[in-house]
Amino acid sequence: METGENKTIILESKDFNINISEQYHLSIRISLSNFSFCILNTNNLQYEYLEEYWLNEKEKSRNQELISIINNNQILKKNFSSISVSYKDFPNTLIPNKVYDKHLNNDILKLNTQTNIENILINNIKSQDAKLICNIPNKISQTIKTYFPEAKEVIEQKILINQYSKFNQKETTVYLNICKKKFIITILNKGKLLLNNTFDYQNNEDFLYYILFCFEQLDLSTEKTKIILHGLITESDEKFKIIYKYIRNVTFGERPKQFNYSKNIEQTEGQKYFGLFSQVLCA
Repeated sequence: METGENKTIILESKDFNINISEQYHLSIRISLSNFSFCILNTNNLQYEYLEEYWLNEKEKSRNQELISIINNNQILKKNFSSISVSYKDFPNTLIPNKVYDKHLNNDILKLNTQTNIENILINNIKSQDAKLICNIPNKISQTIKTYFPEAKEVIEQKILINQYSKFNQKETTVYLNICKKKFIITILNKGKLLLNNTFDYQNNEDFLYYILFCFEQLDLSTEKTKIILHGLITESDEKFKIIYKYIRNVTFGERPKQFNYSKNIEQTEGQKYFGLFSQVLCA
């Protein structure tokens, strides 16, 4: 795949002006298959620019594409008031603080990944009194530190858990954040985390199986329990149709209400970039 193929640019408020980049916050998100970034005007808290690329999923090609994108993007070369980077889809696990031991990070991550343990990123999740540890490939970590040395790094799971826990749902609620070939499921009851996991899926049957498995493990009602969808899913998708066939209380998530959005961004599905738009709140 050539760099630039499958590239989406969503811009801009008519006031967007990269020449005043020092009043903007830059949020970058990297996953196994995607590189995206958005720009927030810190004066009026409006998102004014978003750009997205799909990456080659082969590790060597992926990092080469990432470097090429950054090198050829004039916006990313500007000076910003602040920068944050989030990592999505990389192997991670959540550990309660009361049993956390930093010397066991490697051993714990080896339990849920077949890849070599390279660069471990640790995030504290105060709302759940837990640590989130994540394995970031060295090449990606080095690329970010080379081009964005001042950036604050965060694991997307932390962003999602923190934001979901603030929604103050009165009953047990299931949140799905759907990616390409993966999805994150997070289940909370009145802000308390009951389950958080990432599943790989090859088809819609796998997708549904893992969701229903989590419902069964927590003895949740498929008729009454609310499930809220974020990420790569729309009402016309087969994934949505198969969820709704078995789970009745299904809704789509919305963009974070703390911010304003330019007209072009408002025209995108509200559930699609929830983690990216929320990133600045957790970085």
